[in-house]
Amino acid sequence: MFTHNNSIRVTGRLLLETLTLAGIMDVSSKYLTGRDRPYFSNDQYRFKAFQSKGEHVSFPSGHTTTAFAVSTVLAERIDNTYARIGFYTLASLTACARVRNNVHWFSDVVAGSILGFGTGYFIVHRESVRIQKSKNGGDYHFIP
Repeated sequence: MFTHNNSIRVTGRLLLETLTLAGIMDVSSKYLTGRDRPYFSNDQYRFKAFQSKGEHVSFPSGHTTTAFAVSTVLAERIDNTYARIGFYTLASLTACARVRNNVHWFSDVVAGSILGFGTGYFIVHRESVRIQKSKNGGDYHFIP
């Protein structure tokens, strides 16, 4: 192991789980919706399902999903107000850049941020439940 710090190892595992789950949901959504990117079409309501080409896989924003997923795991694990502000500011800047660079619609980055945050929050709090279960001899007693 690279570190003997259990907290760092757990955080790394949670990041890996979060990015895997968020990535699967992101890629699946892109394929199922087939939304055209802004630089390809001026019609934000143009959807053509089961597309895999880059100009047809706008929804949701994968960069924004990843940024919010990582930010959520780190913010929840560090549990510090200033860290939260910093992480979510960086994630929000990622979302803004995707819209500003004309590669995503605003709704793409909103969906990506919700997907990333939700996935990160789910994984981190599932770990809390697992820890509480092991402390209570197998009984679920979630304590936030």
